[in-house]
Amino acid sequence: MHLDRLVRCLAAAGIVLAALVSFASPSFAADATPVASPGASPAATGDAAGYCVQVGGIVRERTPVLGTNAPSTEITLGGARAFCEFTRGEGSDDDSWIAIDLDSLASPEPTLAVLAYLTKPPVPENTGSANPASIYCAHLGGSEIGAQTGAGGGWVTTDKDTPIDVLEACVFGDGSIIDSWGITYHAAGVVRGADLTGKFAYQSANPPFVFPKK
Repeated sequence: MHLDRLVRCLAAAGIVLAALVSFASPSFAADATPVASPGASPAATGDAAGYCVQVGGIVRERTPVLGTNAPSTEITLGGARAFCEFTRGEGSDDDSWIAIDLDSLASPEPTLAVLAYLTKPPVPENTGSANPASIYCAHLGGSEIGAQTGAGGGWVTTDKDTPIDVLEACVFGDGSIIDSWGITYHAAGVVRGADLTGKFAYQSANPPFVFPKK
């Protein structure tokens, strides 16, 4: 009698154990984890660097440096960023370039850097000798490294395979960054490096205008 009861208990335990093993099997876990399609675009999978290359750019890491006008007093700052850089793209000046931070280029949502390029806010008049790209950046609410001092500054790379080793870039409040001269020229109807309009992952027939109108 006791033996029959023991057999029935062991059988019941075996059924429960089999169910637990089946629930925790690798095939169940794999089914619960979304897998990107082999044909998915780099932007869709979060591969910003891959997206940059896909649209014809070059990925280059740059470090913020203060005092580039006087190398003996340069201060290397923290916060290196990756940029997507374009040169000699269709419709651009032969030897011109433009750079934008990698995340802005590949973001499906707008950043201030992208909106500055797409909406082309008017460039304020400049009757002095100040750098018009720096003035334009400040006018849009951005800032440049060292723009307020004679020491200068910029985003530096040690890579010599680039037309510019120190990039003058406009940094906006959301952390997005774009070539200051690139947006200044683009506002005047001149394409530098490449026309980024169709290269941004963010696409809109009517992007919001968030900058000063004059």
